[in-house]
Amino acid sequence: MKLAILALLAAYAVGEADPLFTELALPAGRDPEALAAADTNCYGWPYPIVTNGETETVTVLFGDGAGGLRETAGSPFALTGCAQLTQLATGDLSGGRIRDIAVTCVYSG
Repeated sequence: MKLAILALLAAYAVGEADPLFTELALPAGRDPEALAAADTNCYGWPYPIVTNGETETVTVLFGDGAGGLRETAGSPFALTGCAQLTQLATGDLSGGRIRDIAVTCVYSG
């Protein structure tokens, strides 16, 4: 399944009534639930992270060097015991100066 995102291309300009938008399809797992962007590889650029509710996985995307996005090695990451992923957040939770990923589940066990 692809997750569609609207990206703002241009701000309002004199005489323009509407900003310009384009659709960007991201590779994501089945039933994408939540989306966040974070610099998870310490290169200085935020990349998309998507929770996949049906498959209980998290997809992390990186730049492919040609202006597109690809799944990072090992992605999607399985979260066993975490059913119906609902929310996603990022931050340095471990104090290691690298962004960590946190998700919430409806059911866990």
